[in-house]
Amino acid sequence: MNFNTIYATIAAKISYFRAQKKISQEELAQKIQELTGETCGKHAISRFENSRRKLPINYVPALAQIFGITTDELFFSANELKRTDKDQIGTQVADYRELATTNPKEAASKALEALLNAKKEVQALKEQLRKCKEELEKKSTKMKKYKEIAKSLSKLSKD
Repeated sequence: MNFNTIYATIAAKISYFRAQKKISQEELAQKIQELTGETCGKHAISRFENSRRKLPINYVPALAQIFGITTDELFFSANELKRTDKDQIGTQVADYRELATTNPKEAASKALEALLNAKKEVQALKEQLRKCKEELEKKSTKMKKYKEIAKSLSKLSKD
């Protein structure tokens, strides 16, 4: 992917997510200014959306926070995220968000299914942790006994 494509993608995403959030360019500029502490106006937003100005890097996390998305979603489409497979959760979020625009019921169902699977995984991890703690306690008890035996042997050898 070349840089012009990335800037076009970011421009389209800023415009898209701003419309999704139903906020004006001026409101977006104000939110960016609040988060970054840097001056930003509606004209700058217009230039970002029309690819006439490059987005400052420190605006990326601010935009992600404002839009409620991952930073990767500003740079890549859901398909590109799938191809790179670098962020499985980010890809799933992008998929659900995309599906939510076309079929909200299915998106909610899939998201719920993913949450239930995650809950099962967490429960399995908790069980593994419990077993590890039990094993550690057993080994700790054995270690204490070995230390006592070593002390006793040390005393006997001194006598």
